[in-house]
Formats: sequence, structure tokens, C-alpha cells
Amino acid sequence: MTEVRYLFNDGIYIEISGHNSYVNKVTGNVDICVVISTLVIMLTIALADEELAPESVIDGYFRMDIKNPSEKVSTLAHSVIDTLKFIEEKHKEYITVKNMGAR
Repeated sequence: MTEVRYLFNDGIYIEISGHNSYVNKVTGNVDICVVISTLVIMLTIALADEELAPESVIDGYFRMDIKNPSEKVSTLAHSVIDTLKFIEEKHKEYITVKNMGAR
């Protein structure tokens, strides 16, 4: 199970942890893991472009806690969370997305 926790207030906090066992029955691909990994890479690149870095990026774990993010980072972070919520709607047994406070 992949767990996502996030908080948008005066900054952005996103934590993604765990792996999931989803395998596409038609293609055999691990689509959910691929999408999550791609989203994490996008966030990491966006942060690097602004000379920022996530607090932690290791296999199966990502955490960022950015105070006063730029509009670019904020927009991307919201888009990432919205995408993960969409995946959760379709695959609740593989991913949970939890808001830790008001958006």
C-alpha cells in the first residue's frame, strides 16, 4: 500500500511512502508505481530548478516540506496531489491520500 500525506498552508508538505502490489492484468505493468515515481521525479526536478531539495528521496519514500513555495512549485504540488487522488478513486486498495489539514 502506498500512503500519501499532504498539507497545504503557508507552505507545502508532501510525504509518500510504501510500495503497492498493483499489476495491470492486461499488460502486466505496475502502472500505479510508475505514475507515482514519475510524479516524484517531476517534483524533485521542479525543486532542483529553484535550488531547493526534498527532505528525503529513497526507494519507496519521498518527503518535501517547503516554506513559501514559488507559484510553479505550488501549482505542480497541487497537480501531483490531484493526480494521486484520482488514482486513489480508482484503486483504493493500493493507495491512500490523506489531507493533514485545510487546503
